[in-house]
Amino acid sequence: MNKLPREKLIEDGIDKLTDDELLAIMLGVGTKNEDVFTMSKRLIKDYGFSHLLRMDYLELSKIPGIKEAKATKLISVFEIARRVMKEESNQKPLEDAKALFEYVYPTYYGQKKEIMILIGVDSKLRITSEKKYTSHSYHEISVPIKDVIKDIIHMNPYGIFLIHNHPGGNLKPSEADLKYTYELGKMLTNLDIILLDHLIISEDKYYSFSDTHVLRNFHIDL
Repeated sequence: MNKLPREKLIEDGIDKLTDDELLAIMLGVGTKNEDVFTMSKRLIKDYGFSHLLRMDYLELSKIPGIKEAKATKLISVFEIARRVMKEESNQKPLEDAKALFEYVYPTYYGQKKEIMILIGVDSKLRITSEKKYTSHSYHEISVPIKDVIKDIIHMNPYGIFLIHNHPGGNLKPSEADLKYTYELGKMLTNLDIILLDHLIISEDKYYSFSDTHVLRNFHIDL
């Protein structure tokens, strides 16, 4: 006799569960037309965890059988996973672009809108503060530099990391990206705050202004 997912988890360990069995536990119950096991198999076959993780509430609630309770539960579980990943990365100094990317990646994973993040660090590159700006547009985010400077002054860091994403997949900095970075770096220099890097993220890749020496060239001009 086959074990139910909960019994299998308790007796054999969670690593023995298939993706659809894990999803069935999260969903809890099915509908009057479809039991939870059939539903979870359908969702894994049609979307997979990776695609489900990228969906927002409206997208999830459009899936047959997924109403408010199930949609909010799935979003909450996925958000907990993101926060755990970020919390683990938070223990390490941001010594290079790779460490910075690993720290912010959970925040950007699956995002379809642009998000800009400021991360303040101390002289040992340990995180001391963070500020996130969310766009209402799928195309771009525009935060006036004067507003960013006010936030940075309030953060009072030794140095700043600037991060934003390109959901469309193109990692190449736009002219607007270059101009924004130059102007921000110039204003921070006057405040004795270092712009340590500007990271552009798309999917699981990143472009570092520091690694490509663009930031160093800016500093020479400054």
